Amino acid sequence: MAPIRVAMKEDRLVTEKLCVQIPFTRVLTVQRREIVVSNPAGLHARPAAAFVEMAGRFSSSILVARKDCLFRPADARSIFSVLALGVSQGTEIVLETSGKDEVEAMNALIALLQETQ
Repeated sequence: MAPIRVAMKEDRLVTEKLCVQIPFTRVLTVQRREIVVSNPAGLHARPAAAFVEMAGRFSSSILVARKDCLFRPADARSIFSVLALGVSQGTEIVLETSGKDEVEAMNALIALLQETQ
C-alpha cells in the first residue's frame, strides 16, 4: 500500500506527516455475559478483591458494568472501579472480555462469581 501524504494546517504553520495505512488483520471479538449477583455481600470487600485478582491474571481487556448503568463500565482490574459500581445482592451486571484469552477469562470470572455466591 502506498503511504498517504496529509497536510495539516495550524495557524500559519503547515507541517506534513506521513501516514501509513495498516491492513486490519485480526477480527476483534467480544465475549459478553449478563449475571445476577446473588452473593449477600455483592461485589464488596473480599468478593471484589478476589474478582480483581482473578481479572489480573488475564491479558484480555475486562470490563464490568451494572446493567442499569451500562454507560459507566469499570476496569475489572481496578479495585476502586469495581467497588465504585456499588454492586449489591440482586444487581444485574454485564461482563465483557476481549483479547487473546477472552473465553478463558470469561469462564474463570463466571466460575468465581458462582463459587462465591
